[in-house]
Amino acid sequence: MSTWVLARVRHAGGSLGAAAFVSARNDVLVNVAIIAMGIVTLWTDSGWPDLILGCAIIALALHAAREV
Repeated sequence: MSTWVLARVRHAGGSLGAAAFVSARNDVLVNVAIIAMGIVTLWTDSGWPDLILGCAIIALALHAAREV
């Protein structure tokens, strides 16, 4: 919900508005990915999907820092 509200001020709100939008967007992406990886982890009975997701989350955070 907050992503939709922040989308309107993403470019007009300066760096703080952009940071809030990127943070909300990343929260949604990470939460969906965690649910999906939980299913994949159960299916594969391996810890590798969690490790791969952890690396992807780090990459997403670094990209968001560069974007803001």
